[in-house]
Amino acid sequence: MVGYQGFNPYFGATVGRAANRIGLGQFKCLNEIIQVVWEHFVDGNKLILSYHSADLEEGYPGDLVVHTIFELTDSNEFLVEFKATTTKPTYVNLTNHSYFNLAGHNAGAAELYKHVVCINADQITDVDEDSIPTGKLLPVADTVFDLRVPKILGDLINKVPKSTGFDHNFCITKGPEQGTTFVARVYHPESGRVLEVYSNQPGVQFYTSNYFPENAKSKETLTGKDGWSNCNDYAGRILRKHYEVPYFLPNTSENIALNWIFMGGPGQGAHMHIDKNGDGYIDLKELRDALDACGFKIPGFKARALEDEFNNSNRARIPGKMTLEEFQKLCSDLKANEVASTFKMAVTKRENLQHLGGTSEASNEGTTHSVRVEEQLAFSDWVNSNLAHDPDLKNLLPIDPEGKLLYDKVKNGILLCKIINHSCPDTIDERAINKKNLTLYTKLENLTLALSSSQAIGCNVINIDAHNLSKGTPHLVLGLLWQIIRIGLFNQITLEHCPGLTTLLSEDEKIEDLMKLSPEAILLRWVNYHLERAGVSRRINNFQSDITDSEVYSHLLRQIAPQEAEVNTDALMERDLHERAEIMLQQAAKLKCRAFVTPQDVVNGVYKLNLAFVANLFNNHPGLNETNGVLEGYETVEETREERTYRNWINSMGVSPHVNWLYSDLADGIVVFQLYDIIKPNIVNWNKVHRKFTNPRKKFMEKLENCNYAIELGREIRFSLVGIAGQDINEGNVTLTLALIWQLMRAYTLTVLSQLAESGNPIVEKEIVQWVNNKLNSAGKNSSIRSFQDSSIADAKVVIDLIDAIKPGAINYDLLKIGGTEEDNLANAKYAISMSRKAGARVYALPEDIAEVKPKMVMTVFACLMALDYTPTMDSRRQ
Repeated sequence: MVGYQGFNPYFGATVGRAANRIGLGQFKCLNEIIQVVWEHFVDGNKLILSYHSADLEEGYPGDLVVHTIFELTDSNEFLVEFKATTTKPTYVNLTNHSYFNLAGHNAGAAELYKHVVCINADQITDVDEDSIPTGKLLPVADTVFDLRVPKILGDLINKVPKSTGFDHNFCITKGPEQGTTFVARVYHPESGRVLEVYSNQPGVQFYTSNYFPENAKSKETLTGKDGWSNCNDYAGRILRKHYEVPYFLPNTSENIALNWIFMGGPGQGAHMHIDKNGDGYIDLKELRDALDACGFKIPGFKARALEDEFNNSNRARIPGKMTLEEFQKLCSDLKANEVASTFKMAVTKRENLQHLGGTSEASNEGTTHSVRVEEQLAFSDWVNSNLAHDPDLKNLLPIDPEGKLLYDKVKNGILLCKIINHSCPDTIDERAINKKNLTLYTKLENLTLALSSSQAIGCNVINIDAHNLSKGTPHLVLGLLWQIIRIGLFNQITLEHCPGLTTLLSEDEKIEDLMKLSPEAILLRWVNYHLERAGVSRRINNFQSDITDSEVYSHLLRQIAPQEAEVNTDALMERDLHERAEIMLQQAAKLKCRAFVTPQDVVNGVYKLNLAFVANLFNNHPGLNETNGVLEGYETVEETREERTYRNWINSMGVSPHVNWLYSDLADGIVVFQLYDIIKPNIVNWNKVHRKFTNPRKKFMEKLENCNYAIELGREIRFSLVGIAGQDINEGNVTLTLALIWQLMRAYTLTVLSQLAESGNPIVEKEIVQWVNNKLNSAGKNSSIRSFQDSSIADAKVVIDLIDAIKPGAINYDLLKIGGTEEDNLANAKYAISMSRKAGARVYALPEDIAEVKPKMVMTVFACLMALDYTPTMDSRRQ
């Protein structure tokens, strides 16, 4: 006993109740079969194990229900998910204790050293000599623990101080968004397999099997990593969740999801390069580089088109970013057969997503698109609230509360046309909408009208056509609806609609500075302005994590509400965030502004819907002092009709970033270069372009160099740029900037026309005039034009005749006004523009441009109709 007492020995844990093994998790007791602990059932390709731990079992408070879900997918993914719900605050620390060598079976420990490791952590937990945390957090910078940039395990494993390898808790670096965060990635270059971990918890334990004894039968002598006995073939590592505060709050359900991603086949090393900052997302600005790394060589303008199409098609969980799963789906769409066998990955399936099979022409069988259920609900509710009284929609509305029928309701095109007109009044002439006795053809006409009109107001409809919408393709429908609704909400956040916006300017700012702000930035200022007026010290920087507790919304509603509405802040007395959000929204209902968000959307910080909620509040109750008299300098900064047309055209081209104010958003040249690349692919040498401006000292010169290069390219393709310098674009010179944009728009229009006509030479204005007259004459029409300045164009009848010549029988001439007044001319022009778009012409000009005979925009109308006339030949050739 003295020896034992002297060495303070460890006598081991007590194992029981059954110290040996039992089979199938059950045993027999007094002729009764007892099933032990876990209940289990199979759901398709999932095995679900469930366990109810009663309150105070083993001393732990609260009833705890735990589910472990194992799933093997058709995409060669093995997913393990843990879920737990408790009735009281309690400790729970679940993990999976498997070891993985991504090199595969029989690979041995040598391959383990080749693994590349990346952990999203800037600190580790300090431990004492017994590996017990001391409470201190140590920075990883300039140490062997700095795995924020991928590193080869073999270069580090024997350099870990006071250890034979890693066995440390890494403190995860959280991003600005809440919820699940990228934690770690381990990658084996030769096999291309990847293990990834995502979690909403603060830490991960990285363990490299340090204490496995060496195998005497093996020739390998890699310290501590050889595996014991016949486990050498499976030498591996484990990444385990570790919680700094491992408890659940009552009535909550936390997802603690481990996600292992296996990617087989050659060339999979590209995976380590596409996510450059290791945050689990691909920045859309780097999409082209990511595709290039995976073997997809595409021109810059196509990459930017893909970026914008993704951002605007309702799939982006975080604006400007793409998950690795979404990137894989994109690659599948680009090159399905090749990619399907060589590029397979998965990430944790997110809640509130419906995963739908590929349904667009661009999709391939086997690809899926994610549809956010909350957006489906929000948009359906918005439609019901705003359009329920339209007699043309009485057979379509209301949409069911869950919004599942939304996709069927848009199939005939009428609802989409009505939504567009609600967001941007008079965009579509109602006379152009087919409303009765609809056939498949007339429904497609309506959808074409809606798409062309959406593009005209600035929506990006790349890769969307009428056939997609006629099938009710969910992700495309929601993406288009969001763009239309957003434009309608943002259209009112202007000085024209709310002169009181000048109240948001700081002392050293001018009205021009307000015009440079995006609608989101203005809304942030507006919210913070009212928080300050309410005497609240809190401020927000986003519409995600900063609003999830409903505190900001409660103070905002109280501040902007008229006194008679009796809005209060009682919500702040409620501790449960979901209940608090519900009470807050009840206050919003008093202002008739309960729209877009549910309590869960607030708690989850759903970006799009919270942005829409705030924009709707602003539009209905801005609470800003009206400015007396005419705003000084207002006339010089108010957006003109010409500027709005150009801006909408630019945004519809799929450029990034989105253009809100021409003279500030084009000042760095980036958008101009994208337009050049669309007009003439590969003309831009992107190596000469400054894309990021991180150095404040160099930023001005870098932007100026970009603008100088933009002017140089314009001269190269024979733009008339006499007297225009890069400095003019950089400084936002109104006249000269508009001159450049017009020439870009003209060049684009004529380039598309030349491609369709297959003329081999650029088409010029004279040829368009000649074509117009020949087309009218061949159709037996009496109208004609001498030039784009011909005064006869004002009543729009020549445009209408031309549409009827291209699409015989399309025009109902009984609807035309024959009085010849300005009012009649404008009415005819509205009909002409809508019928042009209904026929399929992507016309950006406005009715006023025809009625006032604006030669530049009139030219684009005729050019678009000429392009339409050539389009059927192209379609038949493709078939």
